[in-house]
Amino acid sequence: MAEKGLDQALQDYGKAGQMTRELLRSKDMYDFFSGTATLSRLLFDGGHTYTDLLVINKIDTLSDFRQTLTPIRTAKLEEFEGYCPEYLPIKQNMADAYSLLKQLEQLREEKLGKDVRYTSLLPVRLIHVRRFRVAQVLQGRRPQANHRPVSRRLADHSH
Repeated sequence: MAEKGLDQALQDYGKAGQMTRELLRSKDMYDFFSGTATLSRLLFDGGHTYTDLLVINKIDTLSDFRQTLTPIRTAKLEEFEGYCPEYLPIKQNMADAYSLLKQLEQLREEKLGKDVRYTSLLPVRLIHVRRFRVAQVLQGRRPQANHRPVSRRLADHSH
């Protein structure tokens, strides 16, 4: 794609790419949003490249725009999947992962209770370390050189 550019790469991809290209070039906002969803499926790499504006923007499910967009987008995605059968196993894997997540949440709720919230301790710890360091600097103290970030210390011990 770097050599050809997105426009030519989509044309060369076949019907799925051509459909995506047409949707992205559309002046109709619902088609354009649908095009960002089909492009997201073409570029799917496990979650690092995501272009679906409906999801990225977290548009309120009760908004008029979302209510109008949903059936149009669904129909376009179904058409796209007919042109892009290689996406179907990915779609199934995502559905399976979602199902397993729901099962895990149900088991956690049964064992620990309904109102328990789960967070990763490491990111929370890093946030507190950064806040502590900022507070030290604001108070005119410099953090000591031997106070390396938690992530760096963990990386040192991971070998």
